[in-house]
Amino acid sequence: MADFRQVIGERIKGLREKKGLAIVALAKASGVSGTYLTLLEKGEANPSVGKLLDICGALDCSVKGMVSGLSVDSSVKTKAPAEAEEAPPASAPETASVA
Repeated sequence: MADFRQVIGERIKGLREKKGLAIVALAKASGVSGTYLTLLEKGEANPSVGKLLDICGALDCSVKGMVSGLSVDSSVKTKAPAEAEEAPPASAPETASVA
């Protein structure tokens, strides 16, 4: 599976070139620096949603279309906080002892 950053970078570059825009023109239109756009296109930066919104707005495409078909790398896992892991299930009945 291709790296998320690499695929996003290729899509940004492809749309930019299809529209005949230089990086500096896209930078000006999107408000995102040319250096950052270069890093994105090379797959060396991980874009935030805000930056994707800015770039997609300048490229006249949707963020949904930009990320369509992509999935998060299965090696990236999020871990629940320790207290959440130790908490009893919400449906577990409490038993009271009667003396």
